[in-house]
Amino acid sequence: MSQIVKASIMMSGFMVLIFLLLIMRFTLRNRIHISQMAGMLVAMTMGMMVGLIAGTAAGVIFKGDIFVSTVLGLLTGMTAGFLSGVWIGVMAVIDGMLSGLMGGMMGAMLGEMLPPHRYVLIFKLMVLLFSGNILILFYMLRQQIPPYKKHGSWFENSIFAVTLMFILFTGYNVIVHRIPFTAVQQQDSPLFQAVSQVEITAREFMIQPGHINIDAHQPVTLIVQNRGRFDHNFKIMGVHARFHDLQDRSVIDKGLYTIAGTEKRFTLAPLKPGLYEFVCTIPGHREAGMYGVIKVS
Repeated sequence: MSQIVKASIMMSGFMVLIFLLLIMRFTLRNRIHISQMAGMLVAMTMGMMVGLIAGTAAGVIFKGDIFVSTVLGLLTGMTAGFLSGVWIGVMAVIDGMLSGLMGGMMGAMLGEMLPPHRYVLIFKLMVLLFSGNILILFYMLRQQIPPYKKHGSWFENSIFAVTLMFILFTGYNVIVHRIPFTAVQQQDSPLFQAVSQVEITAREFMIQPGHINIDAHQPVTLIVQNRGRFDHNFKIMGVHARFHDLQDRSVIDKGLYTIAGTEKRFTLAPLKPGLYEFVCTIPGHREAGMYGVIKVS
């Protein structure tokens, strides 16, 4: 995973945490004035959005292991829904947790299917959508407060909320876009100087050749040609394999993602002797026949 993607995930998580704490504080301080319906809407929105962002982040980080990313996404979303609705009532808690469950599951699937070059863009869009929803929630909640109670602290002022969103989102973009200048510097390492190459062709739903022989302790270039109609993500199971993307000069350890109709070149770091399963980790593709065996000797 590139440094810019890591920065995007960290900044997204930081902004989600800030806004979640703001909503929790506001609902806690004004819970006697907030209606059950408004509280349910708050819990539902927070559970769904936090679950969606957390699930997508987990899907990107644990690409190829959709079980782990789904569990992490739904647990995070359900927790956010619970914390947002617990101050209002049982119905708000149930609504928030169910929404968090759905958001986490959808986010995990989205993160699993996203091509790497879309990671940063999707997190930006999610943060922007999340910020807009928070602004709407603040406006709605303020309407629930009696006029004599609206002169609260500056922390609960709508102008403050808008200003904070602008500062955080601007900071998000500034920090993320500075990262590429300090991206991975391993492209000249001897680890990635390949001595041979292997061509792999992917179609629906097969990998050719199904059996690949490579030399032990020697790097090898994999030319992955996606001749199908769908995107595929290939991974060597049972080993923490590391690949060097020869196009964007990044180091990858979660799988080889190829877009339909394209070709990508990766250099595989040396492996120990043995048999390794080579599969497509997109849900359902392995079961349909997209797997093979790599023999290292």
